[in-house]
Amino acid sequence: MVDDSSFLADLPTLSRLFSSRLGRSVTVTEIRRSNMGNGQETWFVDTTLRPFVLRRSAAGGPLTWTSRATEFQALSSLQEIGLPIPRVLWQEPDDGSLKRAYFVMEHLPGKPPARQFDDNMAFKLGQMLAQLHQNTCFGAQAEAHTYLPTKLAETLEKYATTLFAEEPLALALFGWLESHVPRQAFQTVRLWGDPGPHNMLISDGQVSGLLDWEMTSLGHPGEDLGSARWSVLGFASTQNIDLGYTSLATATAIQDGDWFEVLAHLIRAGQALDGTAAFLRSETDEVTLPAMGLGLVTANLLRAATVAWQQPESIAAKTSFSSVQTDTINDEKIINRLAEVSARLAMMQDNRSTVRQRITEVVQLAYQNGAHQHSLPRENSGDLHNLGQVARAQEMSGQSLELRRILVDDVRSRRSRMGDLLRYFGATTSTSVAK
Repeated sequence: MVDDSSFLADLPTLSRLFSSRLGRSVTVTEIRRSNMGNGQETWFVDTTLRPFVLRRSAAGGPLTWTSRATEFQALSSLQEIGLPIPRVLWQEPDDGSLKRAYFVMEHLPGKPPARQFDDNMAFKLGQMLAQLHQNTCFGAQAEAHTYLPTKLAETLEKYATTLFAEEPLALALFGWLESHVPRQAFQTVRLWGDPGPHNMLISDGQVSGLLDWEMTSLGHPGEDLGSARWSVLGFASTQNIDLGYTSLATATAIQDGDWFEVLAHLIRAGQALDGTAAFLRSETDEVTLPAMGLGLVTANLLRAATVAWQQPESIAAKTSFSSVQTDTINDEKIINRLAEVSARLAMMQDNRSTVRQRITEVVQLAYQNGAHQHSLPRENSGDLHNLGQVARAQEMSGQSLELRRILVDDVRSRRSRMGDLLRYFGATTSTSVAK
């Protein structure tokens, strides 16, 4: 991958850009990239005026389909609704001053809450989502039974060659979604798209920033609530999100919370595997992406199974298993890519590179331990996609209990071979690998 970010170190050129845009003389004294996030590039820019944040589209990864212009416009439209949303200042498209699309916004105080995020903050997150949705209603009520099947079809198409080709459990859960589509009419609202503690700032115990609106769109409020549930696992009770939401809004949006949470887990798993594919294609050197392709995907699938089927942990398949052979060429390619990126990181001296170097090591070890190899009964160890389609059809007909057991056990078996990776990121949360 060709790194086209080095020119950002040209402080005099950046100073001229900021001075021109702000209409006054400004000197950029330092620019450094954030350690957080796997979607877009986030840069902290210190100047003689005040600090700023620069958001630039990533060269590759799972969210290259998102638009900085759309994100900029959404943030601009939300300035007056009473939420701690950063003020955006200017934007440029691809092929502009910084080669890729970007925008600049104010720097908000605070830090990500990490383990400080608790049930009270989950309640507050629910309230903020209610405030967002109540202030951004669009048009007449829409019909869930027509909107949501379209959403499912888009999800299936978007991740057809990654998640739904490689993970039969994902197709089984997709079948569950298809057979349980909510039918309640809803009000179309502005969605944050990626709500949760990983995109929040806390200062003096208060929420001081709601960040990363790259996945914003118009849609069903349940989509944000399902994503919020996904984000707090291991930090707080998902029930507190619902309680916070209904303290300001009607309970309609939370009635099908389990359905939307399962959908959120599948979408995040799909994004994680898209990220691994981008890493394999050398579109990005971000080593957290293949880490997510192992740890985050399996965590999401198990949590989704828990929500959909209630007690998957009690399921234990009683069949002899065999390891499913993977694509040897791809196995060699990802090991080689990890070694290539590791060598490049070893030559750098900054903290971000040191952190990525350690991530590379635990991902390499997980692959060497076969964490990417499925363990399935011999009679089911052929075509993974075909097995998933069988499971999907069984879910829709209500005859899937035995296959559920097999597929859940497969995912648990793979996680058992991710020891160092899960210890590094934290094994209990679905979002820990992402951040």
